[in-house]
Amino acid sequence: MVEAFGKRYSYDLYGRCIRKGGTSYLYLGFEEIASFEEGLCKTLKIPGLGGPVAIEIDGKPYAPIVDAQEVVRKLIDPMNNSIYAENHCDVFGNGLTEEIPYAYRGKRYDQETNLLYFGKRYYNPASHQWLKPNPLGSIDHDNLYQYVYNNPIRYSDPIGYSFWGYALGLGEILAGGALMLRPGFPRFRGAHRYNSFCYPQSGFVLDGGELKLSKIGNIRVQLHRPVEGKIKTCTLRKNTSGDWDVSLSCEVEVWPKAPKEEAIGIDVGLTHFATFSNGEKISNPRFFKKGEEKLA
Repeated sequence: MVEAFGKRYSYDLYGRCIRKGGTSYLYLGFEEIASFEEGLCKTLKIPGLGGPVAIEIDGKPYAPIVDAQEVVRKLIDPMNNSIYAENHCDVFGNGLTEEIPYAYRGKRYDQETNLLYFGKRYYNPASHQWLKPNPLGSIDHDNLYQYVYNNPIRYSDPIGYSFWGYALGLGEILAGGALMLRPGFPRFRGAHRYNSFCYPQSGFVLDGGELKLSKIGNIRVQLHRPVEGKIKTCTLRKNTSGDWDVSLSCEVEVWPKAPKEEAIGIDVGLTHFATFSNGEKISNPRFFKKGEEKLA
């Protein structure tokens, strides 16, 4: 039992958080599926392969809209097809609210601690790190606190205990905390099989027109556009002409969308290029007709 922020957190012998203050939690394996207060079900999650397929809040069911990273972006009220709540967090889960339970990777967000509980470890979306080191040790990589190689778009860690990369590629299946590969014949690994490598978090510095790489040295680069935000990863790739390309992934601030007070419908046709719901029409420019004389 642990006390924090004026509430007591209780854990079972498997390390799962089963109670926080007056709220108790129900698990399916290491995945939370329901919460209860005073014997009443407050939240219920129906898990699916790519994220929750249904979420119930205070006895009312909602349909979740889930993106490719298993992040619930919207909750839809099926009774009137209206939006109950929206989630605008980034790919690391930073910016979550408690309006949508199980919004990020199907995990509950604790607003008091700003943490997500994955079953084996707590994750801080603000710093993109686990609070405890990887229980498997350095079998994955040297940084024992790093969250999915700092690349949540490609990788996943279902319970905070995954093994060897959590790759979401062809022929790979994530089951619990283990990565299982389909059996097959050994592949010949030629010298030119790989033509790229990546610095996932550190070991590189971009200084003007020079890229400083750990254990390699300084390389002159030509930037095709200014770098915005904080650089998170650096990937170097040898192209078919023998030159090296550098790809930098950056974390940039997401600007809020401007509110739209008015809406308009648009119908695109042949007689008129576009017809608006307010009656305004745009004539068809007929570029081919105008250019026929020049083409003749």
